[in-house]
Amino acid sequence: MFSCNNTDTDKPSKRAETDASQTNITKSGSNKVFAIDVNDLLKDYSTWYNYTYYNIRLAQDFIGLDVDSANINKAIFLKRLATGSFVPFKTMIRDNLPVYKLHKPNNTNKDIQSTIKEMALAEIAHLIWKEKNFLNMNLLI
Repeated sequence: MFSCNNTDTDKPSKRAETDASQTNITKSGSNKVFAIDVNDLLKDYSTWYNYTYYNIRLAQDFIGLDVDSANINKAIFLKRLATGSFVPFKTMIRDNLPVYKLHKPNNTNKDIQSTIKEMALAEIAHLIWKEKNFLNMNLLI
């Protein structure tokens, strides 16, 4: 029988090592702040994708920040991401919720832009589906 799981759990994977080296973490109480080098993370598709895979979860609850650090709701955050003009970065964890901030880079790799658009549009569709099912459930009650 084959398994995708690493049988040696004591050693971190190469990807995890790469991911950990891309951000510095500062702890303050229950909050964690991440120092991010945006230019380094956007230098190529592979680096950006590796960071995003391990750090950005659009399906979970999160606190969204606009480029000027103003709080925005999840729907607005996703709509802005769907334009392809913004890139999300995890800046901190506050009260056990990740805080994602939008960044508007000067030049973004076209593959990064299209992948961000796809991720955002998929999550927007998921939110619409959840809302529709929630409304249907309320009608049944």
